[in-house]
Amino acid sequence: MAKERMSNEEATKRRNKRTNEHKKKHYDRLGLLAPKGAKAVWVEYANANGLSLSQLVVKAVEAYMEENSDNSEINTYTIK
Repeated sequence: MAKERMSNEEATKRRNKRTNEHKKKHYDRLGLLAPKGAKAVWVEYANANGLSLSQLVVKAVEAYMEENSDNSEINTYTIK
């Protein structure tokens, strides 16, 4: 008997499941509240610089921590 081909819907569900498992294993999820309209401005800026909004936020936090940390015990996490 020939192997039945997976439907597009089934393939999409499997791919989404693998993607979600990878994200859960490798990333932390953060919630962020910003002034109304800020997100659109930030997304536009990030995209104009070849970044996602998440990458822009991470880089901004890292830069802030590096500039303002006078405590050598604070370990800044840098994305590679």
